[in-house]
Amino acid sequence: MFSLRGDDLSDSMPKDATEQRVVVNVVPGNWIILDPSCDLDQNNCDQVLMASIKDATQETLKTQTKKEFKQRLEVIRRGGYETRFLLAEYPKIDHPFPVSFVDFRGHALAPIGYLRRISERPRLRLRSPHRERFGNWAAACLSRVGPETKMLIPPFIASIHDPHRLTAMEDEDATGPDRNSPAGPSGIWARFSRIWRR
Repeated sequence: MFSLRGDDLSDSMPKDATEQRVVVNVVPGNWIILDPSCDLDQNNCDQVLMASIKDATQETLKTQTKKEFKQRLEVIRRGGYETRFLLAEYPKIDHPFPVSFVDFRGHALAPIGYLRRISERPRLRLRSPHRERFGNWAAACLSRVGPETKMLIPPFIASIHDPHRLTAMEDEDATGPDRNSPAGPSGIWARFSRIWRR
């Protein structure tokens, strides 16, 4: 924990008050709320923590071929990338929502009053139990520790690729569903696409 005072920022502020400018870049995007819904309902937080949602494309997922792209999607769906959460598409709206993923590292805070105003517009909400699974994933991301970082434990091999991850996950599925995985038991894409409600 640390505190910030006005004099802490004095070195980075312009000497002339007339030189002070605030440049804001406005970029349209999708966001998902990370705070518990009970805190929002009871007005227990002035600022709401959100995470950015990115379209799942070959560019955003940094894959070269369609096969690699599908493998990357499946690994994310099963919880193989701890800071990403896959969201199904929802085409039945004016601006169709594509297959996307939540990037936990893309944080933002917004005043709860602002969110209440814009929440009067149509929006997508996760169905149960996907809502609870998302909450568990967000909590796991927030509370994770990193004893496996390179500084503490050097890697034994260069990298583990998506096909290796899928093979390991299929071995786990052969012995039964992994209930401890952030993605929960694996299922078919048709079932996965039913996570939304309006």
